[in-house]
Amino acid sequence: LNFSSFKLSLDKQGCISGLYFVCSVVNSFCAASLLFATTTMCQLRSALYAVRCGRKLGLSIALMMNFIPLFFALWNETLSAYRARSGKEGVRCLMRVLPIVAERMMLEAGEKASAIESRIGMFL
Repeated sequence: LNFSSFKLSLDKQGCISGLYFVCSVVNSFCAASLLFATTTMCQLRSALYAVRCGRKLGLSIALMMNFIPLFFALWNETLSAYRARSGKEGVRCLMRVLPIVAERMMLEAGEKASAIESRIGMFL
């Protein structure tokens, strides 16, 4: 293999653009964390209804935001159980844990759909 023709160069404008992108992603994650840490789900739902984005859209966004902390809770539970059974870290861990978490999320979504159905009489 001959790597003498391969030249590695860094573009100053590309580095600045990449740094700007990383900073914007970090800022959005920090803002989202601050929002979820200081606002209850009921307050978020009422704010979505107040914006008049529609009952269906408001309920959909509220359910989606409700699944974010649920995902991390299920991930931590499943990962703890995997580690307790002497599971190995790395790609094997992801291959074992991710399908289990996805299945549990689908079961939770089914339970929430049933709860909404029984609460409002019909599912959106």
